[in-house]
Amino acid sequence: MERDSDSVATRDSVLGLKPDTAIPASHFSIALASQGMESVGWTMWVLAFIAALSGSLFGYDTGYISSVLVSIGDDFGHTLSHMEEQYITSATSLGALVAALCAVFPSDLLGRKFVIAVANVIFIVGAIVQAASHTVAQMIIGRIIVGLGVGFASMIVPLWIGELAPAHLRGRLVTLNVVFLTLGQLVATAIGAAFQDVKGGWRYTVSGGAIPAIVSLVSMAWLPESPRFDSYKGRVDRVTRTFQRIFPHASESYCRMRAQEVADNIKAARASSANLTFATRVRRLLTGPNLRALAIACGLQALQQLSGFNTLMYYSAKIFQSVGFDQPIAVSLIIGGTNFIATCIALKYIDMVGRRRAMLYTVPLMTASLVFISISFYYLPQRMDSGGKMIPDIHRHNAWSYLLIVAIVLYVLFYGLGTGNVPWQQGELFANDTRALGTSLATATNWSCNLAIGATYLSLTDAITQSGAFGFYAGLCALGFIGIVFCFPDTRSLSLEEVQTIFQDSWGIRAADKLRAHKAAVARDVRARDEGVIESGIDAVATAHNIPPSYPAPTRTASCAAEQMRASSLSDPLDDWKPTRSNLASIPALPLALPSGINGPPMPSLRRSSTEPYNARESASIDVGIVRPPRIVRDATNPLSQLGIRGDSLMLFVTCFASIGVFLFGYDQGVMSGILTHPAFKSYFGNPTATEIGTMVAILEVGALITSLAAGVVADRYGRLKVILWGALIFSLGGAIQTCATGYTAMVIGRIISGFGVGFLSMIVPTYQSEVSPAENRGKLACIEFTGNIIGYMASVWFDYSCSFFTGNLAWRVPLLMQPVIGLVLAFGSVLLPESPRWLLDQDRDVEGMKVLADLHETNDPRLVAARLEFSEIKSNVLHMRAQGDRSYLTMWRRFGRRTLIGMSSQAFAQLNGINVISYYAPLVFESAGWRGRDALLMTGLNAIIYVLSTIPTWFLVDSWGRRPILLSGAILCAITLGLCGMFLRMDRSYTPQAVVVCVVAFNAAFGYSWGPIPWAWTPEIMPLAFRAKGASLSTATNWLFNWIVGQLTPILQERIKWRLYILHAVFCLCSFVLVYFFYPETQGVPLEEMDALFGDAASPVPQGDFDDDDDEENDAHSIHSHESDPVIPRRTSISRHPRFTAPFPPSREQRRQQPFFQSFYGAITGNRDTGRGEYSTVTDGIA
Repeated sequence: MERDSDSVATRDSVLGLKPDTAIPASHFSIALASQGMESVGWTMWVLAFIAALSGSLFGYDTGYISSVLVSIGDDFGHTLSHMEEQYITSATSLGALVAALCAVFPSDLLGRKFVIAVANVIFIVGAIVQAASHTVAQMIIGRIIVGLGVGFASMIVPLWIGELAPAHLRGRLVTLNVVFLTLGQLVATAIGAAFQDVKGGWRYTVSGGAIPAIVSLVSMAWLPESPRFDSYKGRVDRVTRTFQRIFPHASESYCRMRAQEVADNIKAARASSANLTFATRVRRLLTGPNLRALAIACGLQALQQLSGFNTLMYYSAKIFQSVGFDQPIAVSLIIGGTNFIATCIALKYIDMVGRRRAMLYTVPLMTASLVFISISFYYLPQRMDSGGKMIPDIHRHNAWSYLLIVAIVLYVLFYGLGTGNVPWQQGELFANDTRALGTSLATATNWSCNLAIGATYLSLTDAITQSGAFGFYAGLCALGFIGIVFCFPDTRSLSLEEVQTIFQDSWGIRAADKLRAHKAAVARDVRARDEGVIESGIDAVATAHNIPPSYPAPTRTASCAAEQMRASSLSDPLDDWKPTRSNLASIPALPLALPSGINGPPMPSLRRSSTEPYNARESASIDVGIVRPPRIVRDATNPLSQLGIRGDSLMLFVTCFASIGVFLFGYDQGVMSGILTHPAFKSYFGNPTATEIGTMVAILEVGALITSLAAGVVADRYGRLKVILWGALIFSLGGAIQTCATGYTAMVIGRIISGFGVGFLSMIVPTYQSEVSPAENRGKLACIEFTGNIIGYMASVWFDYSCSFFTGNLAWRVPLLMQPVIGLVLAFGSVLLPESPRWLLDQDRDVEGMKVLADLHETNDPRLVAARLEFSEIKSNVLHMRAQGDRSYLTMWRRFGRRTLIGMSSQAFAQLNGINVISYYAPLVFESAGWRGRDALLMTGLNAIIYVLSTIPTWFLVDSWGRRPILLSGAILCAITLGLCGMFLRMDRSYTPQAVVVCVVAFNAAFGYSWGPIPWAWTPEIMPLAFRAKGASLSTATNWLFNWIVGQLTPILQERIKWRLYILHAVFCLCSFVLVYFFYPETQGVPLEEMDALFGDAASPVPQGDFDDDDDEENDAHSIHSHESDPVIPRRTSISRHPRFTAPFPPSREQRRQQPFFQSFYGAITGNRDTGRGEYSTVTDGIA
């Protein structure tokens, strides 16, 4: 009895309850629910908004390049060849590829926040270099510099947001980065269209990209570092304050416990990976479950790029111009706008629908849209040029011209709903010790595919026409869909540590579903017990099982009831699920158990209980010790907390500001799109060839690939924020070189330097986002972050359009000038961001990490219960991972190979889906459809607006619908729109220009809704803390690799295969649909620390909140004994309170067998195929 009373007192102290409101041990969950510890406020969204500003850099870059390609040749003194356009377009992807590979190092060494700041600085410099470019070489150099900033931002922003956000919001917060990416594309397209007829106006468009970078850089002073990074550095107090800011309704004790949990997890991971060589770390990443996570992350990133979306982003103006539009850049605005809208929609529902379902729904539609685009190009009116080749007749429009626009719009819409944002959830797939590296590789994958798309589109169109190119993209999407179906789990509502467990012996699809189902069942049972106790004073759960109550009914005084009523009213306006306020019922109780098959043998050294991997032969005996949150002083951890920005407000600010890192490469993509087609740019650079253009564009992806690969190691060593800062600085340097470029060589140098920064940012931003986002809103915050990328693209496009009215070199120098400006904003503002608490705990900076968690969990309750619980969970996972061995890339591949592949594949297909064809060559795409001159820029700007708007729905869908449905539907929509675009271009009728505009806009909307934000959030979301930066690095590098490939081949293919290029991307969209459907798990609402249970590939120690502030071991023994002796108390295994965990059971397997085909297919799409929710046993038998 004495031990029981001590345990009760301990729990009451964690909850911050008064003595007269003390409750029995069995009602610990009721107290957690009534206190609303997991409720987030506006602070979380403000933080995500700030971080997502970095994402808008990427969007602005992809947006303005479309308009620049139309007019930059005039300023350079010659018409750019397709090769020159490819070089300019893909230069950013090259730099981003390098930065994404390198971002892992600064993100782990200096912090996520620092990397975001670096990315902003680099972008600012790159924008300046581009704006001052006078040759193609200088432009390429500036683009590479911008690509460096974009690469850093694209890697670190999702990583930072993922490590900061709660599990139930991680998907949304990471998607927020994609929303800003689409917004950047929209703004860039609009600016490019505005300056289309201005001599040198493309320079204003390019330089305008520096504005969001500067804003982000300044705003970063208010952003906390990733709690994981602060914990890795031993700053537990900062982690506690970060949690207090994210969770405003959590007590100080709860936030302190969560911070300590993160610190303990990181400490354990560091202990197991001490004195390990880099080669050993690489081997760890490339083995076992780490390899699966890396494959998923890289696959999503590859799908995002290989789906053909960037073909529309880069060459939308040229596409509309070739169709016959007089204002192709303006028409390209439709793409950006559609993508922005789709991404915003995905932001809303990504954590509700889930990542897997989002991809399963959107990828097939993307594929169909690509096929539609291909068909549209095929039937466009044709004429024979002087060389004997059939080209679209820009003077004749037919119905296919308008159908092409419709197909592009549909493709962009579906892309924005799934593929545009889901791959950026990559940070949640990796473990703590491989997250930076995995995210870096996945981001590098994205930029690699981006590079491939941007560098090959024009050449591909020359070889197989535009119809064939989009058909090729459709095939790639189809392949990606196959991979999604079989390999992509849904990680929504799972913490990063929970995601780490689902890849143990499989791809984690069923493991993730069972984990969420069991958590929902536990929450439902607790609510039922709560109602029984409140109404009758009898334990409803015990009565239901014919177990006599082992405790008396609680005595509820008037003060107790009033206090609980006040607590129940503390609801988060941004939460998906709203409690029913009756009979003192409030926010649903925290789930306190995992399926029995996941729990495995108990670990006596852990507090209360732990979860084991599905195959826990080696890890079962690991002793990580008792994890206890440190005591912290509630002082301000950063300028934001000094201003009172904590909890939800801080999280939102971090997300939005970190999105500037993604905004950088979004702006870089878009600004080059408009500059390449500007007459002043073409004239100044001597009318570069298609190869020169492809090099100028794709060289950025090369730089991004390099740094994205290195970003994982850097992020794990120096922290997330330092990688952000470095990426921003490098990007600004590259942008400045591009702005001041006086020749082709200088432009190329600036582009590749920018790519270095882009590589860092593109890797670290998603990782950082995932580490700071709550599980229930992680997808939304990620989508918000990605929206910054699209915003960057939109800003660049409109800046290009605005500068197109200039007649001199200012038309292209001013847009490039915006890159260093925005990069510097991100760099200086990164000091405002909190470090990732997971990284801090991994660095044994427990006090700082606890303070960061406290800021993220800011609440009126000074006990910080939510922050303390998250600290304990993260720290326990860190210690557990540390005790298991090294943290090399090889170990990540061996242990988390599936997660890594998920992140890399998502980034690869994000590029192969054809997005860069539109991003980099949007004006060229519009020109090929008949829109000429400023009309192509105008259409590109309108497309960018739609692109930005398409990312908004993902905010609300990603955490409710899930990642998979968004990606699946986005793939289908992108395939359809790309196919229609190719078909309209092939027909070459009088309506071809209008049809192509509609198709491009639809494609951008589909991509911005799906494949734009999700791949960036996936890798940081699914990777454990030890490998999160590395996994994000690999996925980001994958993105930039394919980005470079696409950017290099797009102008070539567009010139040779013409309309077939869109068909090619449509095929890629279909492939991405298959990939998501079969291989990608759903991570919706899964806390980062609980990803292990989702994937089943690693142990996931889950601490309990049953300790007080005393450090004596006797109380620990009391707590353990009291828990084990009480059969009624369920074991807590998750801090997530995603509504999926409280949903009723779906039909059983036998019931599903009796369902009609379409209902069964819907279950397969959503990931609920063979197992029902709440199924407690035989977990390993149902893992997909």
